[in-house]
Amino acid sequence: MIYFHFLIIIFFFILGICLSYFISHKIENNNSLKKIGIISLLTIILHNIPEGIITFIISGVNISFGIKLAIAIGLHNIPEGISIAIPIYYGTNNKLKTFIIVLIAGLSEILGAMLCYLFLSNIINNFLIGIIFAIISGMMINISISELLPVALKYKKKSIIILGLIIGFIMIIVSHLL
Repeated sequence: MIYFHFLIIIFFFILGICLSYFISHKIENNNSLKKIGIISLLTIILHNIPEGIITFIISGVNISFGIKLAIAIGLHNIPEGISIAIPIYYGTNNKLKTFIIVLIAGLSEILGAMLCYLFLSNIINNFLIGIIFAIISGMMINISISELLPVALKYKKKSIIILGLIIGFIMIIVSHLL
């Protein structure tokens, strides 16, 4: 049975990659930084909604653990916000627009909690959450490899990119340990 679940998750992971590829090719924009920011925004919103759902569910069961989870998620949202803000800002050179776009991404977690409260609290389960995260993981990995990394290599030295990747990995690990 576990192999069947694994195959389902792999299927939805690949579906996420395909969905990301489709979105990327539907966004017509000559400004590659702005395009990356928009794609990152869409993916982070899709990623944050299930995080809001999980935080809402866990907080309803154990408020202490819910607070710790919210702090950990908040910490790992810092590099997510940066991955949206930098390309949008350098693609538009507009601080207000950048702030609003990053704010929308952050508020999507609250949207997830509200959706759960209003519609999903009776049907959400671990398997469904696993499917959602598999799709989003596929999307995020595809964006990172096919969009973010190639553009980053055009703008900065490789040593800075490697340092940024290491710091990003460390922040994600620390946030999940909390």
